[in-house]
Amino acid sequence: PTDVITKANAAVLLFQGGEDAEADPQQTALMRSVLDQNKMIYELVTYPDAFHLFEREEKFHPLGLRTKFGVRTGYNRAAAEDSWQRTLAWMRKYLR
Repeated sequence: PTDVITKANAAVLLFQGGEDAEADPQQTALMRSVLDQNKMIYELVTYPDAFHLFEREEKFHPLGLRTKFGVRTGYNRAAAEDSWQRTLAWMRKYLR
């Protein structure tokens, strides 16, 4: 994603699961660096106890489910609800 993010002509909202093995801390640091270097408006929110795909409903991604790449996923209600509220607020702020 870092190779295309600078083409975005918009504010960027990113959510990271702290237990996400697919988007590891190095990728997150690189994304933050690219956004900073390009003076882009962004917010990066990390949910320490959340896995990859934490916002997907539990019936589709029960805790412990693994992707075809072996990455652990799982619904995290607190992170999902908070990220949704942040998304709505972000849209109200930047999509006017």
